[in-house]
Amino acid sequence: MTVIKIEAVTDLLCPWCYVGKKNLERAIAQYRAIDPSAEFEVVWKPFYLSPALKSTGYDKRTIYKTYLTALSGDFATQLTRVTSAFADAGISLNIAGSMGNSRQAHKLLALALRRNGPAAQNRLLETLDDARAALDDDRTGKAVDEDVLEAKRAGITGVPTFTVQGRWRVGGNQEPDVFLRVFEKVDEA
Repeated sequence: MTVIKIEAVTDLLCPWCYVGKKNLERAIAQYRAIDPSAEFEVVWKPFYLSPALKSTGYDKRTIYKTYLTALSGDFATQLTRVTSAFADAGISLNIAGSMGNSRQAHKLLALALRRNGPAAQNRLLETLDDARAALDDDRTGKAVDEDVLEAKRAGITGVPTFTVQGRWRVGGNQEPDVFLRVFEKVDEA
């Protein structure tokens, strides 16, 4: 069996990206139920939806309101939609508290990938604990910024965007069955 390689371009602040991650995980689990020998390698790449944000100090509800109304102009409808998508993915949405841009978190993910590979990066994505040293490492920040530029050069303008085997692109909030169809194409190729 071929290792199915997936490059996932996301912004850690984007609620749809988290739903996309959970849907991808569900699709992988469903595919492994069909083909237990299937192997996956998921690499997370950064994207900044709001690059001008400072690192901290923004009201999360205000940020989500700005982001979600940019999609349709109706915050209540979009909030209901994203909350429902979170529930469908088995997670809850919390828009209380403060937040800033996602560059520091992306630096941690880049460091995990560079030092220990995709499995470690995925574990870090689940925990995002105790990695202050990486936040102070400017080399990691420059690598994250280069990955963002690479995504833009590849034509990625929104997230989540998943590229499977460097060939098939799945964009936006997709259900697991969309990923399953792409995994089947990999098997057929």
